[in-house]
Amino acid sequence: MSAAGDQIAPYGGEPPRQRHSSTSCDAADSVVAVEGTIKDRVLAFITERGPFGATDQEIQDGLGLTVSTQVPRRRQLQLEGLIGDSALVRENRSGRMAVVWIRHQFDRVGFDPVKSTKEKLRDALERVAQLEADLEDARREIAVLKKDGPQTSFRF
Repeated sequence: MSAAGDQIAPYGGEPPRQRHSSTSCDAADSVVAVEGTIKDRVLAFITERGPFGATDQEIQDGLGLTVSTQVPRRRQLQLEGLIGDSALVRENRSGRMAVVWIRHQFDRVGFDPVKSTKEKLRDALERVAQLEADLEDARREIAVLKKDGPQTSFRF
């Protein structure tokens, strides 16, 4: 972040490319005019899916994009902090598990683009353990109230 609070654009503000590959550089140069539009489409697709999110393959299928067009746009959105790893996975066509990407506003685990999925899952499990402890405390209080009646009295 700059002093003014602006985010630094990923990849120096240019479309990502594999610098060792002339075809990748040519493709990145050719996509400059439409790159924002593609990135916007990827963001809109993920946003429309809500907390269900989308895997890379689902995005590619839904938008008719190739992997080499979609993944760099998704990565830019991730680096810009607009989307994140949901800590969920779904099976793709190959039978392997794939990360489910969600819009920042739907991140149930807590968005932090630096945290790994394992760290986010650990944080979520800690929150679940705390909620379970709170629930057990509430159950004990209810049991006491049922057994002994209310601990306070009211005068009208």
